[in-house]
Amino acid sequence: MATSKFLLSAIGAVVTGGFTTTLLLQNQALERVRDENRSLQQQIRGLCAAKEQLTKAQVNQNDLERLRRGQSELLRLRGEVGALREALKLAAQQPAPPETGSGTPPEATAGVTRLQASVRAQVGSGETLLTGGWASEPGNRIFVMATPLVQGDNGDQVQVTAKVIQVADAALAKVGLDTFGVEGSESSLKQVLPADQAKQLVDVLREADGVDLLAQPRVTASNGQQAQVQINSEPSGTVNQSAWLAITVVPVILGDKTTIDLSFRARINQPAVKDVFIPSF
Repeated sequence: MATSKFLLSAIGAVVTGGFTTTLLLQNQALERVRDENRSLQQQIRGLCAAKEQLTKAQVNQNDLERLRRGQSELLRLRGEVGALREALKLAAQQPAPPETGSGTPPEATAGVTRLQASVRAQVGSGETLLTGGWASEPGNRIFVMATPLVQGDNGDQVQVTAKVIQVADAALAKVGLDTFGVEGSESSLKQVLPADQAKQLVDVLREADGVDLLAQPRVTASNGQQAQVQINSEPSGTVNQSAWLAITVVPVILGDKTTIDLSFRARINQPAVKDVFIPSF
């Protein structure tokens, strides 16, 4: 009996100890799970905060891009307003047209043919804008090439080099300009040539017969501002003594600093006499 009681007591103690140990291990495991859960919750809160900051940063970046685009558009509009004012000023300076029935057009009275081009295009720095294509007498066409180049310490200026070229009708097909032409004195034709194609065209023009470089002016304008260059002449036999060539530009440098939204105007008062001014090609 004593032995049985002892064994039962021993067995009870073992069972009780094992149960206590199991509870202790479970409590420890549960505590570890709780600690891991708290750590994960902290990490999640940190990730949520980082995501919120990233979202705010993206929103701020989008706002900045919108502001930059708005500034470029404002500069472009200012440039167009300046070009319009210049056009109105030039129009006010022109003589009044003759009365109906006189039979004498203003060009004949003044002894000049007035050629004008007004175009706008996005041109890369170093690329070339081709315009013009007017028919001129006798048997020639006149073209204007304009090459803008971003300059300045801050990249906020544009130098535009223009070439005014006269090509005989017989040479148009040889130089590839036979389909680039207008009838009348107003031209809105435009074509943007990459730098390598523009160089090839200039090389062909330089070597072809029947091609003359009439002028090669340069003008530098600040970003969004209007600038103009004129070439004056006083050819004999003409009445109009104003500048025979006027180039007006309004460049707006876009955000990439290599693309220019270029508003370009050319006005040529072609005298009735030949060989007004022919520089070296």
